[in-house]
Amino acid sequence: MKTLIIAAIRCFLLFLAPSVTYAISAQWDLDPISRNWNTAANWTPMGIPNGAADTATFGLSNTTNVSISADTEVNAITFTSAATNPYTITARPGLTLTISGVGIVNNSGTTQNFVTDSDTAGHIKFANNATAGNGTAFTNSGSVEFSNTSVEFFNSSTAGSATFTNEGGVTFNDTSSAANGIFNNSGGTTFFQGSSTAGNATFVNNGGGTIFFNSSTAGNATITNKGATPSTPEGGTLFSFTSTAGSATINNN
Repeated sequence: MKTLIIAAIRCFLLFLAPSVTYAISAQWDLDPISRNWNTAANWTPMGIPNGAADTATFGLSNTTNVSISADTEVNAITFTSAATNPYTITARPGLTLTISGVGIVNNSGTTQNFVTDSDTAGHIKFANNATAGNGTAFTNSGSVEFSNTSVEFFNSSTAGSATFTNEGGVTFNDTSSAANGIFNNSGGTTFFQGSSTAGNATFVNNGGGTIFFNSSTAGNATITNKGATPSTPEGGTLFSFTSTAGSATINNN
């Protein structure tokens, strides 16, 4: 009898214990209950991709506007061949989406979109060897502040072949690279510091700019300066400290 009572108490305590949602690799559902990345019921298997080893997979879905509601980190974001309806993934105000492993893998054949706003401190960060991938587009809005840029690259991460429409800011740190990215700085600025490089990227500064600090280099980039505007007098390209233009092509219109 005593054994039965103890077993019953244990079952009762388990029933009262709060459920725990674990970070896992999962795929966004065809019909999720909301747009919130951080809702476990939106994923299969049920759980939230939010860990340095996790992969968030996006395929065919009827809800393709997705936003984080908590600081979130994943190893990779993968878009499958079924993700033919383009996604828009947004870093909401005050929150950071960190991609710290493989990076973004886009197998959909469709441009996938990411949105940040530096005015409201929404950020996307790439770390280690992560790449922003191919067939991806980043829209960065907000004011230009070096200390509060929208997208940041650390370690040996790269911009891949992504496209950036930049009213806010993008920063490359450490030995990161702009690789083959395309940067349209429309009032926004792309910053390079540490030993980072502009790689083979293309920059069009239309009221925005590219600024190189420390021992960074413009690499083999192509930079076109279309001039400043009354509201963005900092437009252009600047080299500071021991930074170098490398073998870049710089066109000053």
